[in-house]
Amino acid sequence: DKAADMVTWLDIDGTIIYTNYTACSKLGYSRKELQSMKINEIDVGIGEKEWHERVKKLQTETHGTILTDYRTKKGEVFPVEVITTYLGYKDKKYIFTAAHDITERKKYEQELRDSEEKHRIMFNSINDAVFVHRPRPGNMLGKLIEVNDTACKMLGYQKDEMVGKLSLIDFTKREASGATPTKEVVKTISAKGTSVTEKVFLSRDGKEIPVEISSRTFQFRGKPTIIT
Repeated sequence: DKAADMVTWLDIDGTIIYTNYTACSKLGYSRKELQSMKINEIDVGIGEKEWHERVKKLQTETHGTILTDYRTKKGEVFPVEVITTYLGYKDKKYIFTAAHDITERKKYEQELRDSEEKHRIMFNSINDAVFVHRPRPGNMLGKLIEVNDTACKMLGYQKDEMVGKLSLIDFTKREASGATPTKEVVKTISAKGTSVTEKVFLSRDGKEIPVEISSRTFQFRGKPTIIT
């Protein structure tokens, strides 16, 4: 009865036949009031048609999880994650639900999206071309995992043509000796953590672009990563 989540038992028609203390407290109703209501009176995202579709699906899958919104007696709406289970008891069928208030989680997710958007704008506003990639065995560079707008404009590629498909080697002019142009850069970074060198990039149309390359390593999702 005092579970942290809002627990309800419903009949097949969606009528609430039992609810716990947490549901009463969060929704602002007395138990007597809730146990005379239908679930669509508190679940903003469901009507009669949606309820019957949900029951039909539960009869096949027996349980599921949905994201929806609940409305309190005062009309306030908040997001919930609802675990639903279809079960039988004494020859009758019921729907058991446990709804968890995810207001804080949604707030955190929005803050994270806002933060990511802010950093994306900053990343793409940098005047220098920026490339993010990971080292491979043998002092080689792996495929690009991120580039900014300036890099795309400089080299004449779309972002989706570069990320996951090209490496810095693909548009760096080879040395006169024929040596792999970025191998010594990776070797220096591995030893010192940073590297500054001069190279020549080749744009998509073959134009030579002299560049100063400044690279350093950092950890991204637990893996060594290079930003150039």
